[in-house]
Amino acid sequence: MKDDAEKAQDEWRTPIEFYGEVMDENTNPVANADIHFVWTDLSATGNSETQTTSDANGLFSLRNTTGKNLIVTVSKQGYYAYQPFGASFNYAGANQNFVPDSLNPVVFWLRKKGMGESLIEIKRNYKIPRDGTPVGIDLATGTATPGGSGNFVVQCWTDDQGKPPGQKYDWRCLITIPGGGLVLSNEAFPFLAPESGYVSTNQIAMPADPADLPVWKSDVDVKFYYQLSDGRYGRMKFSMIAGGDHFCMIDSFLNPSGSRNLEPQ
Repeated sequence: MKDDAEKAQDEWRTPIEFYGEVMDENTNPVANADIHFVWTDLSATGNSETQTTSDANGLFSLRNTTGKNLIVTVSKQGYYAYQPFGASFNYAGANQNFVPDSLNPVVFWLRKKGMGESLIEIKRNYKIPRDGTPVGIDLATGTATPGGSGNFVVQCWTDDQGKPPGQKYDWRCLITIPGGGLVLSNEAFPFLAPESGYVSTNQIAMPADPADLPVWKSDVDVKFYYQLSDGRYGRMKFSMIAGGDHFCMIDSFLNPSGSRNLEPQ
């Protein structure tokens, strides 16, 4: 009878098979995509790896190896990957292990790169007052001005002073595009700003007793398209850290030409 150590080692000798398919955003097969496999095993380094490419039908596979966990990364020059860091598949040790099926390959999506434009990127942190005092930010230069003059304005009201660590507190944050607006979006590739649907403000609210919220957090991320008052379009990931140093982070891409195209060169 095998002891626990032998049983544990058996998990690392589990047969690994994998069948995948690469498709673009229009569900067309992508040939000659680069496929990178890494799996954990009983080798001297603890893992092994190999590479292959997708065939004319976008198909690829891995067979005749053993291990416990497999990571598959798919890429191709001229394309964006929806899973740039790969996908993980457990073959042993998990509550529900992956079962390969040659007739139902795992699909990996790539998006073909388009004609990018020269965008202005602002990636910066800004200290935000806790009492609602507005901070205006110029999204073309990154300059911040207390008092709210700028084409992007952040206000926050945070009642965390004197609260012990771990205690919840009321806080809310208001972001405004004066004379313009924003449209929330969670697109993987937010490269084309919408023509309409913009609202001037968006509020993040975190009451200490969040009856209507699934979870209370002291930091929140928001992604959106924006249109400035002069008609220029952009996109942004905005993060508010409402505690401690109390600051926001923005990662903004603005197209200075006025085009709705927000794909970088």
